[in-house]
Amino acid sequence: MPFTGQPDVLDFLDIIFDVDTIDSLKMARRDTPFGSSEGKYLFIDDVLLGTPNDFSKYYRGIGIDLRGRTPVSLAPSFKSTANQGCPDLPAFWKSLKLIMDSRSDWTLICERDCNQYDFQTLSYGSKSAQKAVTHLFRFLSGDGRSACPTFIMNPQR
Repeated sequence: MPFTGQPDVLDFLDIIFDVDTIDSLKMARRDTPFGSSEGKYLFIDDVLLGTPNDFSKYYRGIGIDLRGRTPVSLAPSFKSTANQGCPDLPAFWKSLKLIMDSRSDWTLICERDCNQYDFQTLSYGSKSAQKAVTHLFRFLSGDGRSACPTFIMNPQR
């Protein structure tokens, strides 16, 4: 399995883009062991990044306005990555970093145990953001020592 430590059902690992960005990216159905997927998935450099979601009540609850924006559940948050054809962690991070480095219209949300912890608001590229991403990827790799962090990250402005 590509991600050893996965957020459970109550956790979120999402990225939100402006609609124009989503429209310009590769969205496609996927073949699975059970046939073609019903929904479309987002690919960056042919690496599965995630799938659009409709958790609008959740985003309103944490103060994020979705008007003109599309949220995407990232691959590590899928309930079962075993049959999803998910990338390994280095390929996932490379693709996620590529889109975060090249766009300025995203918001990355990582939440452990919904509504249990305050969100830390981070600016991409800052030391605190680097530390949060390090904790996230240690958690996803299943190091056994790192808890899933809770943060909202935006591009540097």
